[in-house]
Amino acid sequence: MRERRLWNEGILDWDAFLAAGCIKGIGKVRKRDYDGIARAIKSHIERQDVRFLARHLPHGEHWRLYGMAGPRAAFIDIETDGLSHHSLMTVVGIMVGERLHTFVRGRNMTRSAIGKCLWGVRMLVTFNGSSFDLPFIEREFPGLLPLSTVPHMDLRYVAKRVDLCGGLKAIEVRLGVKREAEVQMLAGHDAVRLWKLWERKGHKRALELLVDYNREDVKNMRPIADIVCKRLEERFTPTSA
Repeated sequence: MRERRLWNEGILDWDAFLAAGCIKGIGKVRKRDYDGIARAIKSHIERQDVRFLARHLPHGEHWRLYGMAGPRAAFIDIETDGLSHHSLMTVVGIMVGERLHTFVRGRNMTRSAIGKCLWGVRMLVTFNGSSFDLPFIEREFPGLLPLSTVPHMDLRYVAKRVDLCGGLKAIEVRLGVKREAEVQMLAGHDAVRLWKLWERKGHKRALELLVDYNREDVKNMRPIADIVCKRLEERFTPTSA
């Protein structure tokens, strides 16, 4: 409400706020304090300092930094050997830029390998990662994720703000985002089954399908993030009365 009141007074950006001598509802002392904050934030926006801005934005507003992250946003999705919070991670998929990395338990899923992949990223993007993917990674590799220094956008909750509810695959269907036919009908319980076929029977095709399934999850988050953030930007673009 306060933000829209400022817009209605013609204050649509930081420059207009700083140029305003007085603003209705904001006293002189508070305005002076706000001016100092606004200058600092404006400076960090110009430098595209997502780390500073993430610390000063509520977590639910981290989507506003998606454009600044650019090709250094990391899309992350994991698979597990069960459906409980005590299960083990089996596959970790990470896409940064155009490179999609897959880490498989017992092969290359190590702290150093994942850490190298995440080095220099400017944002973490997940779907339901706040309660699933990121806690699993943090439990197995404590302190590996740069959660205190880079923003995190959980698409599950951000998508709800533009009326896109449900799981990742349901949103894909609504937005026309396609996935490979071989894994199109697979779901989370199938990922568990495929891992068990590989782990217990050495079924190579099961592992290949599991990896392909994970890659589709990771890859499809990007077009969804693009669409969702664009819709949010359109909804929250400041306009004067």
